[in-house]
Amino acid sequence: MNKLIFKLISIIIGIFFLIILYINSSSYIENQTWKYSHGNWIGDWLVNENMKIENRIIYTHKGEAKIVYCFLGQLVVENIATGKKGYYIDKN
Repeated sequence: MNKLIFKLISIIIGIFFLIILYINSSSYIENQTWKYSHGNWIGDWLVNENMKIENRIIYTHKGEAKIVYCFLGQLVVENIATGKKGYYIDKN
């Protein structure tokens, strides 16, 4: 019985870990529509047509920022020069 519970918990943790990895991937972030919330600003709307992601850095025509994390519909970016964080909300 204990081995079964351990296997189930291990599977659940593994699935959760894979979901977190996918949500933080460039392909997931590029395929979402992000609306500016507050902090560092690199554009009002971030969509696939006006941004490019390379090596976890978002490039837009208004600026560039490093991706810190993406979780629960919130994208957190950080200005490369100043370190100021910016927050974007997923609108999909």
